[in-house]
Amino acid sequence: MDKVNTSISENTKAVLLLTTFFNSNELRQFKPLTINGYGYFARWLAAYKYQPADLLDQAKLFEIGNLWGQLESHQPVKQKVSLQRLDATISDITLPRLQSLIGRGASLSMALDKWNAVGIWILDRSNEYYPAKIKERLKEQAPAILFGVGDPKLLAQPSIGFVGSRDCHQDDLNATSHYVKNINDSGYQVVSGAANGIDSHAMLSSLENGNTAIGIVADSLFKSSASSQWRNHLKHNNLVLISPFYPESRFTPANAMLRNKYIYLLSQATIVICSTQSNENQKSGTWEGAKENLKNAWVPLLVSNHKCPNHLGNQALLDGIPKLEGKAKPISLDDSAWSLVELISGHDLEHSTAKVAQAASKVQQDNLFDISAEQKAAHVVKRNYANKDEFDFANRLPSAALPNTNDSASVANKANEGAVNSQSEQPHTKTTVTSTFSHTTQSNAIVSRDNGKNRDEASWQAAVTSEGTVQQVEVTETKIEINEVKSNVECTLQFNELIDANNPADIQQTSVTWSPEQQNILAMPLVKSFYQQLDTIFKQHREKTGQKCIDISLIEQHFPEFQFMGKTALDKWLKYFVDNGLLLKLNERKKQYTLPKTQV
Repeated sequence: MDKVNTSISENTKAVLLLTTFFNSNELRQFKPLTINGYGYFARWLAAYKYQPADLLDQAKLFEIGNLWGQLESHQPVKQKVSLQRLDATISDITLPRLQSLIGRGASLSMALDKWNAVGIWILDRSNEYYPAKIKERLKEQAPAILFGVGDPKLLAQPSIGFVGSRDCHQDDLNATSHYVKNINDSGYQVVSGAANGIDSHAMLSSLENGNTAIGIVADSLFKSSASSQWRNHLKHNNLVLISPFYPESRFTPANAMLRNKYIYLLSQATIVICSTQSNENQKSGTWEGAKENLKNAWVPLLVSNHKCPNHLGNQALLDGIPKLEGKAKPISLDDSAWSLVELISGHDLEHSTAKVAQAASKVQQDNLFDISAEQKAAHVVKRNYANKDEFDFANRLPSAALPNTNDSASVANKANEGAVNSQSEQPHTKTTVTSTFSHTTQSNAIVSRDNGKNRDEASWQAAVTSEGTVQQVEVTETKIEINEVKSNVECTLQFNELIDANNPADIQQTSVTWSPEQQNILAMPLVKSFYQQLDTIFKQHREKTGQKCIDISLIEQHFPEFQFMGKTALDKWLKYFVDNGLLLKLNERKKQYTLPKTQV
């Protein structure tokens, strides 16, 4: 396991002092900043080119406190955030309060030693393991600190959330085991709340299936780390437990309610096994969490129909909640793993432009609070949406460390210069190949070719950056237009040979390096098996006929079982591969396909 670095930066120490308790005696003595409070305070510090570590210097602490007290200093910052009761939040943060929080250095030191002894690590929002989806969607309301134990790399793996009541029945547990088996077989792990009932049963089922799990702990992470229920799985790096709360906190209903949102935010979809409805006298955590997800449209909400009559809360979610546009989708024990993947991946395609490439790879995010000289020379600060919370701290860097916004344009200009030099007056014959090369890039490449031009002279390579830029290259013989790219993964598209529109057998495949998202798609057992069989069909067809593209009818002959799954089942799977750059389609009208050169 790549353990989180246990050495804490000065910025992280300052954030801990501002936001966390260090022992039970402090619960009544101190008042750490709330999530909203720190979210705004961090934005304000960045606006005036301060870092949290500056608060550890007494002179700078007074300087910051005096500036904070000037109301006009908040006007430009307030326009950048969308927090409720912002004036009350500002007035609640005073210099004496900051001084009392920062003065707890001894308590911090003892707490770090205690937590480190049981393997608890700490992520602030600039840490590379901090989940990018939480920052992207919650912005200033993302927790300032996440505490955890176990393998932090699991936080970036594709996950399906499981939520349900602590007071559940055996048929609810059986349904949970069934759904967990299906999603495990499809390449997903479980993320849940680590509480008794559905939560822990879903996590343990995934672990017993030889898969992995994430648990979001609402009470004492310190105790959970030593629990016999989890300890062996933590030891073997199959489990990670995290919490946004003080590691020795007691259980409270409020924390349990707050915890639910992180299950949704770390999942690709969440399954409700059993839920009651909230009423005036009692709130249901499962119900409230599902409502919050529907309101914010974070991920698909899948609601189980395994009981007849259904749980009241489940049926109410399926019937629709007044004033909420989001709708839950029903699932049952009769649904196959394929149909569950279709529900999940279908939503992913609809929302692909909002995805962050972290979905299944270790997200690289520069530490904008504490950057060493080596980091300044080696790294480029990325002002992407995922680390919007703190990107203003990049203003403290020398200009050489900031990104060159003209890099993408210079690539396009060089390509244009090469195109002008190779200009030809010969007539064109155009053919179009549309392909999405990454699950998150959603880029379209349109290629047209002069049949009389030598292919070697027309070879072209373009680097697509992670900044969401638009690059357009016009060439007389070859036109390549790359539309809007929204991705945090750097990828390379290389057209080594061009397409002869008049000779389908001469279609040349595109050399593609799989992106992390594509690798994760192919890591799903069902998807990988099907794709490997497709690869074999293409190879056999090419050896037999010399053609590099095949018609859908040939695929149907090899997979007759799709007829039993519905008329459009095979079309949907092929479209999914095309949309994710795993297949290339000759044109929109003909159902003819070819494979990229990269093998599974």
